[in-house]
Amino acid sequence: MKTEYKIILLSLVFGMLAWTVDAVLDAMFFYEGTFWQLFILDLPGRELYMRVLLLGSFLAFGFILSRLWRRRRRSEQRYRTLIETIPHGIEEIDVSGIITVANPAHHKQYEYGEGELIGMSILDLAATASDREELRDHLKYWLKAQSRPVPYFGRKRTKNGRVIDVQVDWNYKRDIQGQVTGFIAVVTDITERKRAEEAVRQSEQRYRTLFELAPSGVLVANLEGRIVDVNPAVGKTLGYSRQELIDMHVWDLTPDPPETIRNHIAEILKGSEDSHEVVNIRKDGSRCDLVLKETAIQLPDGSDGVLVVSHDLTARKRAEQTRMQHAAIVESTDDAIDSVALDGTIMSWNVAAERLLGYSAAEAVGRNIRMLVPPDRAEEAME
Repeated sequence: MKTEYKIILLSLVFGMLAWTVDAVLDAMFFYEGTFWQLFILDLPGRELYMRVLLLGSFLAFGFILSRLWRRRRRSEQRYRTLIETIPHGIEEIDVSGIITVANPAHHKQYEYGEGELIGMSILDLAATASDREELRDHLKYWLKAQSRPVPYFGRKRTKNGRVIDVQVDWNYKRDIQGQVTGFIAVVTDITERKRAEEAVRQSEQRYRTLFELAPSGVLVANLEGRIVDVNPAVGKTLGYSRQELIDMHVWDLTPDPPETIRNHIAEILKGSEDSHEVVNIRKDGSRCDLVLKETAIQLPDGSDGVLVVSHDLTARKRAEQTRMQHAAIVESTDDAIDSVALDGTIMSWNVAAERLLGYSAAEAVGRNIRMLVPPDRAEEAME
Protein backbone atom coordinates (compact mmCIF):
# COMPACT_ATOMS: atom_id res chain seq x y z
CA MET A 1 0.00 0.00 0.00
CA LYS A 2 1.27 3.45 -0.87
CA THR A 3 2.43 5.60 2.02
CA GLU A 4 -0.14 8.34 1.36
CA TYR A 5 -2.97 5.79 1.64
CA LYS A 6 -1.51 4.51 4.89
CA ILE A 7 -1.53 8.07 6.25
CA ILE A 8 -5.24 8.49 5.38
CA LEU A 9 -6.09 5.08 6.90
CA LEU A 10 -4.12 5.92 10.04
CA SER A 11 -5.94 9.25 10.40
CA LEU A 12 -9.26 7.37 10.12
CA VAL A 13 -8.14 4.95 12.85
CA PHE A 14 -7.18 7.82 15.16
CA GLY A 15 -10.48 9.54 14.39
CA MET A 16 -12.45 6.40 15.34
CA LEU A 17 -10.31 6.03 18.48
CA ALA A 18 -11.22 9.58 19.48
CA TRP A 19 -14.90 8.75 18.76
CA THR A 20 -14.65 5.69 21.03
CA VAL A 21 -12.97 7.58 23.88
CA ASP A 22 -15.62 10.28 23.68
CA ALA A 23 -18.37 7.61 23.86
CA VAL A 24 -16.77 6.07 26.98
CA LEU A 25 -16.52 9.45 28.67
CA ASP A 26 -20.15 10.27 27.82
CA ALA A 27 -21.36 6.95 29.26
CA MET A 28 -19.35 7.42 32.45
CA PHE A 29 -19.94 11.08 33.24
CA PHE A 30 -22.32 12.99 31.02
CA TYR A 31 -25.24 10.90 29.70
CA GLU A 32 -27.44 8.04 30.88
CA GLY A 33 -27.24 4.92 28.77
CA THR A 34 -24.88 2.16 27.82
CA PHE A 35 -21.64 2.56 25.90
CA TRP A 36 -23.12 1.11 22.69
CA GLN A 37 -26.12 3.42 22.95
CA LEU A 38 -23.86 6.44 23.30
CA PHE A 39 -21.41 5.07 20.70
CA ILE A 40 -23.87 5.19 17.79
CA LEU A 41 -27.38 3.81 18.52
CA ASP A 42 -28.93 6.48 20.75
CA LEU A 43 -26.46 9.34 20.28
CA PRO A 44 -27.81 12.84 20.99
CA GLY A 45 -27.84 15.09 17.90
CA ARG A 46 -25.42 17.63 19.34
CA GLU A 47 -22.96 14.93 20.35
CA LEU A 48 -23.20 13.29 16.92
CA TYR A 49 -22.39 16.60 15.26
CA MET A 50 -19.33 17.08 17.46
CA ARG A 51 -18.04 13.56 16.83
CA VAL A 52 -18.55 13.80 13.06
CA LEU A 53 -16.70 17.11 13.14
CA LEU A 54 -13.88 15.51 15.14
CA LEU A 55 -13.65 12.52 12.77
CA GLY A 56 -13.72 14.85 9.75
CA SER A 57 -10.88 16.87 11.25
CA PHE A 58 -8.75 13.76 11.58
CA LEU A 59 -9.53 12.72 8.00
CA ALA A 60 -8.86 16.24 6.66
CA PHE A 61 -5.53 16.26 8.47
CA GLY A 62 -4.73 12.87 6.98
CA PHE A 63 -5.55 14.05 3.45
CA ILE A 64 -3.38 17.17 3.86
CA LEU A 65 -0.51 15.16 5.31
CA SER A 66 -0.73 12.58 2.51
CA ARG A 67 -0.58 15.31 -0.16
CA LEU A 68 2.43 16.91 1.54
CA TRP A 69 4.08 13.50 1.65
CA ARG A 70 3.37 12.99 -2.06
CA ARG A 71 4.83 16.40 -2.94
CA ARG A 72 7.90 15.71 -0.85
CA ARG A 73 8.40 12.33 -2.51
CA ARG A 74 8.07 13.85 -5.98
CA SER A 75 10.51 16.60 -5.05
CA GLU A 76 12.97 14.02 -3.78
CA GLN A 77 12.53 11.99 -6.97
CA ARG A 78 13.19 15.03 -9.14
CA TYR A 79 16.23 15.90 -7.04
CA ARG A 80 17.50 12.33 -7.23
CA THR A 81 16.92 12.22 -11.00
CA LEU A 82 18.81 15.49 -11.38
CA ILE A 83 21.68 14.25 -9.25
CA GLU A 84 21.87 10.94 -11.10
CA THR A 85 21.76 12.41 -14.63
CA ILE A 86 23.64 15.72 -14.37
CA PRO A 87 27.02 15.53 -16.16
CA HIS A 88 28.78 17.42 -13.36
CA GLY A 89 30.03 15.81 -10.20
CA ILE A 90 27.88 16.40 -7.11
CA GLU A 91 29.32 15.72 -3.69
CA GLU A 92 28.36 16.38 -0.08
CA ILE A 93 30.93 16.27 2.70
CA ASP A 94 30.81 16.70 6.45
CA VAL A 95 32.87 19.23 8.40
CA SER A 96 35.86 16.87 8.52
CA GLY A 97 35.88 16.44 4.73
CA ILE A 98 34.38 12.94 4.57
CA ILE A 99 32.29 12.36 1.44
CA THR A 100 28.70 11.45 2.36
CA VAL A 101 27.04 11.81 -1.04
CA ALA A 102 28.53 11.43 -4.53
CA ASN A 103 26.60 11.05 -7.77
CA PRO A 104 27.60 8.73 -10.65
CA ALA A 105 29.21 11.57 -12.62
CA HIS A 106 31.44 12.33 -9.63
CA HIS A 107 32.57 8.72 -9.42
CA LYS A 108 33.27 8.77 -13.15
CA GLN A 109 35.33 11.95 -12.84
CA TYR A 110 37.67 10.29 -10.37
CA GLU A 111 37.50 6.88 -12.12
CA TYR A 112 36.01 5.09 -9.08
CA GLY A 113 33.31 2.47 -9.10
CA GLU A 114 29.78 3.27 -7.91
CA GLY A 115 29.80 3.97 -4.17
CA GLU A 116 33.57 3.77 -3.69
CA LEU A 117 33.88 7.48 -2.90
CA ILE A 118 31.41 7.34 -0.01
CA GLY A 119 33.35 7.48 3.26
CA MET A 120 36.57 8.73 1.66
CA SER A 121 38.12 12.07 2.61
CA ILE A 122 38.39 14.71 -0.09
CA LEU A 123 41.94 15.27 1.17
CA ASP A 124 42.83 11.80 -0.14
CA LEU A 125 41.87 12.92 -3.65
CA ALA A 126 44.36 15.82 -3.74
CA ALA A 127 47.01 15.49 -6.44
CA THR A 128 50.03 16.28 -4.24
CA ALA A 129 50.89 16.83 -0.60
CA SER A 130 50.94 20.61 -1.14
CA ASP A 131 47.49 20.45 -2.76
CA ARG A 132 46.26 18.44 0.25
CA GLU A 133 47.58 21.00 2.74
CA GLU A 134 46.13 23.86 0.73
CA LEU A 135 42.68 22.21 0.73
CA ARG A 136 42.93 21.46 4.46
CA ASP A 137 43.70 25.12 5.15
CA HIS A 138 40.72 26.19 3.00
CA LEU A 139 38.36 23.90 4.94
CA LYS A 140 39.55 25.27 8.27
CA TYR A 141 39.15 28.83 7.08
CA TRP A 142 35.67 28.28 5.63
CA LEU A 143 34.46 26.62 8.84
CA LYS A 144 35.88 29.38 11.01
CA ALA A 145 35.11 32.49 8.95
CA GLN A 146 32.03 31.16 7.08
CA SER A 147 32.85 33.61 4.32
CA ARG A 148 30.85 34.01 1.14
CA PRO A 149 31.33 30.93 -1.09
CA VAL A 150 33.58 31.49 -4.09
CA PRO A 151 34.67 28.87 -6.64
CA TYR A 152 37.69 26.81 -5.65
CA PHE A 153 40.22 25.63 -8.24
CA GLY A 154 42.46 22.69 -7.52
CA ARG A 155 44.15 19.57 -8.81
CA LYS A 156 42.91 16.06 -8.05
CA ARG A 157 44.32 12.60 -8.63
CA THR A 158 42.00 9.89 -9.98
CA LYS A 159 41.98 6.26 -8.88
CA ASN A 160 44.16 5.43 -11.89
CA GLY A 161 46.72 8.08 -10.98
CA ARG A 162 45.73 10.66 -13.58
CA VAL A 163 45.93 14.30 -12.42
CA ILE A 164 42.96 16.48 -13.37
CA ASP A 165 42.10 20.14 -12.85
CA VAL A 166 38.73 20.85 -11.24
CA GLN A 167 36.52 23.81 -10.49
CA VAL A 168 34.46 23.42 -7.31
CA ASP A 169 31.37 25.60 -6.86
CA TRP A 170 30.21 25.03 -3.29
CA ASN A 171 27.99 26.19 -0.46
CA TYR A 172 27.45 25.43 3.19
CA LYS A 173 25.08 22.78 4.59
CA ARG A 174 23.31 23.93 7.74
CA ASP A 175 21.03 22.34 10.30
CA ILE A 176 17.74 23.79 11.52
CA GLN A 177 19.63 26.00 14.00
CA GLY A 178 21.80 27.41 11.23
CA GLN A 179 24.97 25.59 12.28
CA VAL A 180 27.30 24.44 9.49
CA THR A 181 27.17 20.66 9.18
CA GLY A 182 29.15 20.28 5.97
CA PHE A 183 29.41 21.38 2.38
CA ILE A 184 27.65 20.62 -0.89
CA ALA A 185 29.55 21.15 -4.13
CA VAL A 186 29.33 20.90 -7.90
CA VAL A 187 32.64 19.63 -9.29
CA THR A 188 33.58 20.33 -12.93
CA ASP A 189 36.53 18.75 -14.69
CA ILE A 190 38.28 21.67 -16.42
CA THR A 191 41.40 19.80 -17.54
CA GLU A 192 40.64 20.13 -21.25
CA ARG A 193 39.59 23.74 -20.79
CA LYS A 194 42.88 24.58 -19.08
CA ARG A 195 44.82 22.81 -21.81
CA ALA A 196 42.94 24.82 -24.43
CA GLU A 197 43.58 28.03 -22.47
CA GLU A 198 47.27 27.19 -22.20
CA ALA A 199 47.43 26.45 -25.94
CA VAL A 200 45.78 29.81 -26.66
CA ARG A 201 48.18 31.55 -24.26
CA GLN A 202 51.21 29.97 -25.93
CA SER A 203 49.82 30.81 -29.36
CA GLU A 204 49.28 34.42 -28.31
CA GLN A 205 52.79 34.53 -26.88
CA ARG A 206 54.29 33.23 -30.13
CA TYR A 207 52.20 35.71 -32.11
CA ARG A 208 53.31 38.55 -29.83
CA THR A 209 56.95 37.57 -30.17
CA LEU A 210 56.72 37.48 -33.96
CA PHE A 211 54.70 40.70 -33.90
CA GLU A 212 57.32 42.53 -31.85
CA LEU A 213 60.39 41.16 -33.67
CA ALA A 214 59.10 41.29 -37.26
CA PRO A 215 61.30 43.54 -39.43
CA SER A 216 58.22 44.50 -41.44
CA GLY A 217 55.74 46.95 -40.01
CA VAL A 218 52.53 45.38 -38.64
CA LEU A 219 49.51 47.58 -37.89
CA VAL A 220 46.04 46.61 -36.65
CA ALA A 221 43.07 48.94 -37.13
CA ASN A 222 39.40 48.62 -36.27
CA LEU A 223 36.34 49.11 -38.45
CA GLU A 224 36.48 52.91 -38.00
CA GLY A 225 40.12 53.09 -39.07
CA ARG A 226 41.43 53.70 -35.56
CA ILE A 227 44.82 52.09 -34.85
CA VAL A 228 44.58 49.58 -31.99
CA ASP A 229 48.04 48.00 -32.16
CA VAL A 230 51.39 48.44 -33.93
CA ASN A 231 54.76 46.76 -33.71
CA PRO A 232 58.08 48.62 -33.20
CA ALA A 233 58.92 48.48 -36.92
CA VAL A 234 56.00 50.81 -37.73
CA GLY A 235 57.18 53.37 -35.21
CA LYS A 236 60.74 53.12 -36.52
CA THR A 237 59.61 53.73 -40.09
CA LEU A 238 57.27 56.63 -39.31
CA GLY A 239 59.14 58.19 -36.39
CA TYR A 240 56.29 57.76 -33.85
CA SER A 241 56.27 55.93 -30.53
CA ARG A 242 53.74 53.14 -30.02
CA GLN A 243 51.85 55.28 -27.52
CA GLU A 244 51.55 58.07 -30.08
CA LEU A 245 50.27 55.76 -32.80
CA ILE A 246 47.62 54.02 -30.67
CA ASP A 247 44.23 55.70 -31.16
CA MET A 248 45.44 57.68 -34.20
CA HIS A 249 43.51 57.07 -37.40
CA VAL A 250 45.03 55.43 -40.44
CA TRP A 251 44.36 58.56 -42.50
CA ASP A 252 46.53 60.57 -40.09
CA LEU A 253 49.50 58.80 -41.71
CA THR A 254 48.60 59.30 -45.36
CA PRO A 255 47.70 62.22 -47.64
CA ASP A 256 44.57 60.34 -48.78
CA PRO A 257 41.23 61.71 -47.45
CA PRO A 258 39.42 59.78 -44.65
CA GLU A 259 36.53 58.78 -46.93
CA THR A 260 38.91 57.01 -49.30
CA ILE A 261 40.45 55.06 -46.41
CA ARG A 262 37.01 54.12 -45.03
CA ASN A 263 35.89 52.79 -48.40
CA HIS A 264 39.12 50.83 -48.73
CA ILE A 265 38.63 49.25 -45.27
CA ALA A 266 35.05 48.33 -46.19
CA GLU A 267 36.31 46.49 -49.28
CA ILE A 268 38.88 44.57 -47.24
CA LEU A 269 36.25 43.57 -44.66
CA LYS A 270 34.17 42.10 -47.48
CA GLY A 271 36.88 39.48 -47.90
CA SER A 272 39.22 40.94 -50.47
CA GLU A 273 42.98 40.93 -49.79
CA ASP A 274 44.91 43.82 -51.22
CA SER A 275 48.57 44.55 -51.92
CA HIS A 276 49.50 48.00 -53.18
CA GLU A 277 51.98 50.83 -52.82
CA VAL A 278 51.18 53.96 -50.81
CA VAL A 279 52.86 57.10 -49.61
CA ASN A 280 52.90 57.69 -45.83
CA ILE A 281 53.81 60.83 -43.95
CA ARG A 282 56.38 60.56 -41.17
CA LYS A 283 56.16 62.48 -37.92
CA ASP A 284 58.72 65.01 -39.22
CA GLY A 285 56.59 65.64 -42.32
CA SER A 286 58.81 63.74 -44.76
CA ARG A 287 57.30 61.10 -47.01
CA CYS A 288 58.09 57.41 -47.32
CA ASP A 289 57.08 54.81 -49.87
CA LEU A 290 55.49 51.61 -48.54
CA VAL A 291 54.02 48.47 -50.04
CA LEU A 292 51.06 47.20 -47.99
CA LYS A 293 49.52 43.75 -47.67
CA GLU A 294 46.07 44.02 -46.05
CA THR A 295 43.57 41.44 -44.84
CA ALA A 296 40.48 41.29 -42.61
CA ILE A 297 40.84 39.83 -39.08
CA GLN A 298 38.78 39.51 -35.91
CA LEU A 299 39.96 41.67 -33.03
CA PRO A 300 40.27 40.30 -29.45
CA ASP A 301 36.91 41.87 -28.53
CA GLY A 302 35.20 39.99 -31.38
CA SER A 303 34.77 42.98 -33.67
CA ASP A 304 36.04 43.22 -37.25
CA GLY A 305 39.39 44.78 -38.01
CA VAL A 306 42.18 45.03 -40.58
CA LEU A 307 45.75 43.68 -40.37
CA VAL A 308 48.27 45.67 -42.41
CA VAL A 309 51.82 44.44 -43.10
CA SER A 310 54.08 47.11 -44.59
CA HIS A 311 57.51 47.08 -46.24
CA ASP A 312 59.49 50.32 -46.57
CA LEU A 313 60.39 50.90 -50.23
CA THR A 314 61.95 54.32 -49.71
CA ALA A 315 65.60 53.24 -49.84
CA ARG A 316 64.99 50.90 -52.76
CA LYS A 317 63.17 53.56 -54.73
CA ARG A 318 65.94 56.06 -54.09
CA ALA A 319 68.49 53.51 -55.27
CA GLU A 320 66.43 52.87 -58.40
CA GLN A 321 66.20 56.59 -59.07
CA THR A 322 69.96 56.97 -58.62
CA ARG A 323 70.62 54.02 -60.95
CA MET A 324 68.29 55.45 -63.54
CA GLN A 325 70.00 58.85 -63.29
CA HIS A 326 73.40 57.23 -63.72
CA ALA A 327 72.10 55.17 -66.64
CA ALA A 328 70.76 58.31 -68.29
CA ILE A 329 74.12 60.02 -67.87
CA VAL A 330 75.96 57.02 -69.31
CA GLU A 331 73.63 56.84 -72.29
CA SER A 332 73.74 60.56 -73.04
CA THR A 333 77.52 61.16 -72.82
CA ASP A 334 79.77 61.29 -75.90
CA ASP A 335 82.43 59.20 -74.17
CA ALA A 336 82.53 55.42 -74.58
CA ILE A 337 81.67 53.86 -71.21
CA ASP A 338 81.51 50.19 -70.43
CA SER A 339 81.64 48.08 -67.26
CA VAL A 340 83.76 44.96 -66.94
CA ALA A 341 83.67 42.06 -64.46
CA LEU A 342 86.82 40.92 -62.67
CA ASP A 343 87.33 38.15 -65.22
CA GLY A 344 87.19 40.65 -68.08
CA THR A 345 83.61 39.98 -69.18
CA ILE A 346 81.88 43.08 -70.54
CA MET A 347 78.77 43.84 -68.48
CA SER A 348 77.48 47.06 -70.11
CA TRP A 349 78.09 49.04 -73.31
CA ASN A 350 76.72 52.52 -73.96
CA VAL A 351 75.67 54.19 -77.20
CA ALA A 352 78.90 56.18 -77.47
CA ALA A 353 80.89 52.91 -77.24
CA GLU A 354 78.82 51.50 -80.07
CA ARG A 355 79.57 54.59 -82.18
CA LEU A 356 83.27 54.87 -81.36
CA LEU A 357 84.24 51.18 -81.29
CA GLY A 358 81.85 49.80 -83.86
CA TYR A 359 80.35 47.02 -81.78
CA SER A 360 76.68 47.04 -80.82
CA ALA A 361 75.72 46.39 -77.19
CA ALA A 362 74.34 42.99 -78.20
CA GLU A 363 77.69 42.09 -79.78
CA ALA A 364 79.85 43.33 -76.93
CA VAL A 365 78.03 42.40 -73.71
CA GLY A 366 79.12 38.97 -72.51
CA ARG A 367 82.37 38.89 -74.44
CA ASN A 368 85.83 39.42 -72.99
CA ILE A 369 87.39 42.88 -73.04
CA ARG A 370 90.44 41.43 -74.82
CA MET A 371 88.49 41.54 -78.07
CA LEU A 372 89.30 45.27 -78.18
CA VAL A 373 93.08 44.68 -77.93
CA PRO A 374 95.06 44.56 -81.23
CA PRO A 375 96.63 41.14 -81.93
CA ASP A 376 100.17 42.49 -81.73
CA ARG A 377 99.54 43.72 -78.18
CA ALA A 378 97.69 40.66 -76.85
CA GLU A 379 100.59 39.71 -74.58
CA GLU A 380 100.54 43.16 -72.98
CA ALA A 381 96.78 42.83 -72.39
CA MET A 382 97.35 39.47 -70.68
CA GLU A 383 99.81 41.12 -68.33
